[in-house]
Amino acid sequence: MKSEVKALVFTSIGHFANDGTFLLFSALIVFYSNIGIPVYFTGSLAVVYTLLSGVFALYVGKLSDKHNKDPELMSIGILIMGIAVALLALPFYTSSAEYYAVTVGSLILGIGQAFYHPIGANIIRFSKPGRDMSDFLGINGSFGSLGRSLLILVFGAFVLSTGDFTGTMLYALIFIVLSGVIYSGTYKIRKPERRTHKPNQSMKSELKGNAGVWGFIAILTSSFFLRSMFLGSVSVYIFSYLDLIDANSSALSFIFLGVSLMTPVIGQPFFGYLTRKKGGFLTVVLTGVISFVAFAGFLSTNMYYLDLIFYSIYAFAAYTGFPTLLGFIGQNVPASVSARANTIAWGLGTTVGSSAGLGVFLLFYKVFNQSLHTVFIEISLFLLASIIIALFIPAYSNRIVHEMET
Repeated sequence: MKSEVKALVFTSIGHFANDGTFLLFSALIVFYSNIGIPVYFTGSLAVVYTLLSGVFALYVGKLSDKHNKDPELMSIGILIMGIAVALLALPFYTSSAEYYAVTVGSLILGIGQAFYHPIGANIIRFSKPGRDMSDFLGINGSFGSLGRSLLILVFGAFVLSTGDFTGTMLYALIFIVLSGVIYSGTYKIRKPERRTHKPNQSMKSELKGNAGVWGFIAILTSSFFLRSMFLGSVSVYIFSYLDLIDANSSALSFIFLGVSLMTPVIGQPFFGYLTRKKGGFLTVVLTGVISFVAFAGFLSTNMYYLDLIFYSIYAFAAYTGFPTLLGFIGQNVPASVSARANTIAWGLGTTVGSSAGLGVFLLFYKVFNQSLHTVFIEISLFLLASIIIALFIPAYSNRIVHEMET
């Protein structure tokens, strides 16, 4: 098997596993509230663990650039998530330390979620040096979307058929097993030594004299920070919103999310291909506009099937950050610092942005006592702002081309 194909296959399994926790906490917020753990407590933990994930991702990127250990880092991240899910199951078994278990489990989950995205993209990029891998990132991203869609249905089936505790423990086992599978298929895939980042070489010195790269990373990260303030809030509270409008039917909520989140399975490779052919600027703006319009449609109706159509269109465009953001970076940033560029944009822009959005959401929802529907409308303004900021990206990406040519 060619190295780039093997890298694609096993990083795709990694993405499938990693994104299987994407909506887990959203569902657990509802289930925990049923056993007396208040929403304000779990909502606050969502802010903290998401922030921790973004900050820790910066350290993971630094490790990746300094050491040739990407397969180990990716597998460890999946294993950590499995351990976290097992801890999150404990409140359903005993009430003696439920707040402690939820707190520790959520924090460990945040650490586990810090690993995959920058590492997976890096392995794909180095499996075929010198080639624009945006289309591969799109295919890989589709498996992440498949994990979001299928594994939330699996979690729902486990919990509804075997109970909260047993179902969540079975779910944890999936990640523990897959971490071993992923490592067994990637442990021989390493960066070419000539591309391995030198320990005494800083990102600042690597990019010295190319200020356009710094500007590009800064404005792209800013745009995705605002975009993620919206996306992160929706992903955490969408289950609560659906549970409310579907008359407290968890089964309908699981089906809704499982079906609607199938659309990014097609959207990820489509926008990855578009990124490679037309450039990242087009896809960043286009996915933002489609997401905003479709989510507005979702909020404007209260009919299950119409909601499902609008949310499916929203998901098709919204959950495509892996090929669009990281593919765009791959087109513009020097390969020797790609992992840290990925973690700045993904860790700060996407993950810390999500944490900030959750903080704002919780303020409006619990402190100001606004309805979920009202807060969803307000938080969508951050998505609109991210689209406006993205329009200024060419001023920096064009400058990078000029500087590299001179």
